[in-house]
Amino acid sequence: MRKAMVSRFARLGVAALGVAVLANCQSSTTAPGGAGGGGGGGGMLGPTQFDTNYSNFNGLVPTTDLPSSGVGSYAGAVKVDSIVPGTTGTAMADVSFDVNFGTPGGGAITNGVANNFRGTVDGQDFAYDGELRTGNRYPTALAVTTDQDLGPLPGGVGIPGGIPAFRSGSVVIPMYGRYDTADQESEILLSLTGEFKGAGAQSVGGGAIVQQITNNSVAEQAGTGDWYAHRN
Repeated sequence: MRKAMVSRFARLGVAALGVAVLANCQSSTTAPGGAGGGGGGGGMLGPTQFDTNYSNFNGLVPTTDLPSSGVGSYAGAVKVDSIVPGTTGTAMADVSFDVNFGTPGGGAITNGVANNFRGTVDGQDFAYDGELRTGNRYPTALAVTTDQDLGPLPGGVGIPGGIPAFRSGSVVIPMYGRYDTADQESEILLSLTGEFKGAGAQSVGGGAIVQQITNNSVAEQAGTGDWYAHRN
């Protein structure tokens, strides 16, 4: 895409998934992180295949046996639609990250990368090599919910073996990168939130929001959508 077109989108804020600026994004953290493929249907899939994969993910039952130790590596994809006034389009990217199940809370998700950006904005196809990463500026988080064996019900009614304990989990995964021009400093922030699904936390996914944050701390929401990832 020509520089003039890139500048046009930059003035709009961040069209779709920051498509106008991601080609020039610099990682704002030096944390290591392999840029993975889309795992389980990620890679360079298109919107139709993404929708099928996300529907399959949604069909999984929520995880009730979330691991309490070890590290899981996940890879998948994100798709967002532009909500910038006057701009239409869909943008996609591959995502990958590691989850440390033994240390829930802040910082439990590391090596997060979003890359291989592609899609269509205002009828024009694009593909960019920029990337966004996790880092200390916007910490990741793993939240764990557990229910222990509750034993007999009130009134003395018992359940053989009691009610089985379960362990479920949800994630917050911000990925970001710098985009500076002569007139303005800004940051592209992709925020992924979701829950684990499937036996042993085989998959995770949910909602996605992309924003541009300027030097006046103004956050402009540029796109919303969905994401999923499967354990390698």
